[in-house]
Amino acid sequence: MGKQNPKHKKKHIQRKNSLSSPEKIRPKSFSELKPVLNEEFPRVDQIFKDFRDAFRFPTFPREKYTLPNFDSNTAKKIFQLKISIKYIRPPIWRRILIEDTATFSDLHDTIQELFDWDNYHLHEFESRLKNPIETVIRIGFDDDGAYDILNEENVELRQILSMENKRVHYLYDFGDNWEHLIVLEKIYAYSDFYELHYPICIKGKRAAPPEDCGGVYGYENILEALKSSKDPDSEEMLEWVGDFNPEEINCEIIPIKEIIVKEKKSMDF
Repeated sequence: MGKQNPKHKKKHIQRKNSLSSPEKIRPKSFSELKPVLNEEFPRVDQIFKDFRDAFRFPTFPREKYTLPNFDSNTAKKIFQLKISIKYIRPPIWRRILIEDTATFSDLHDTIQELFDWDNYHLHEFESRLKNPIETVIRIGFDDDGAYDILNEENVELRQILSMENKRVHYLYDFGDNWEHLIVLEKIYAYSDFYELHYPICIKGKRAAPPEDCGGVYGYENILEALKSSKDPDSEEMLEWVGDFNPEEINCEIIPIKEIIVKEKKSMDF
């Protein structure tokens, strides 16, 4: 994966009392939240998550749904995924190759690097499976079972994604609400490619919005400020944005033709 461009010096508005390790946070119900006087106030995206979880119904009964298991003899495959940030035009997206045995925790780390996110906000995956009726499955870092959230470190991509179930949603930052759509486009045999370190980004368009810019509407305001850079009203925002270029991709891209061993069609399953 590529490293962040040293010329790309984003300036972030640090939220008061933000934490560097979101994995240490566990969602709480309203009944568990107590007024704080001398303690730090919970950060914004945690409040959004508490509110959402307090009023949503359980997504699925654990005892009625079991993820498929794969033994050690199952041939490893390569997934081609397209990851897009929703509700933004022109679209911002990345296309990657990743092993089907990668976990959703691995995929989270990959998205953070590909889109130049800073990984200090909460996140969650959601998938809708048919079993045979529609079942909503949530995958994240919450492993205490209180909210029917599967531990992302224990769930492999192949246990959720297939040609019958191609879509997964990824939400990062419950304050700014950056929603990503992940689509399984193709499945390749592992032997189709040179032995390389996965995941690999093979294509993409445009830079991700700056962290903590206020969601989709805040990002649109930044784009307007960049267009009217001579407007005095845009000076403060442009100073915060720094040298942000919305068309610049800050990750390494390796075209698929450079890593494919021989011409093969993707496998249908």
